[in-house]
Amino acid sequence: MGSEKLSVEELDFRINGTGNSIGMLLAHFVALEKIYQFLTIDGKDLPDKEIDRYAETLQPALSLGEAGTIINGNTAKFYLEDLKTREITLKHFQQLQDSWLYETTPWWNNEIGNNYYKWLVSCF
Repeated sequence: MGSEKLSVEELDFRINGTGNSIGMLLAHFVALEKIYQFLTIDGKDLPDKEIDRYAETLQPALSLGEAGTIINGNTAKFYLEDLKTREITLKHFQQLQDSWLYETTPWWNNEIGNNYYKWLVSCF
């Protein structure tokens, strides 16, 4: 069965009522993508109040668990449309030289990180 055929109930199902639902995980992928776009494509550095405000709108999907329980009631079409945010990343990556991957900027806790590491971390 393709993901576009999942019902809202299937997307919202949480094993034993406590796990993350499929919908929560899909929202998590999108939230991470948007944050990493903001950090690397828009070139904002952490910590920054602007990033904190941006993250607040995505916080339930970033946190998952109990915070993510408000992510429900959406159709598969909604999530598939939201996942198109990846197209922005791919278009941006196509325009970059490989050297961009090794450019460093401050990262969490004022550590230095390169874009390669940042996008690798976003995949986990």
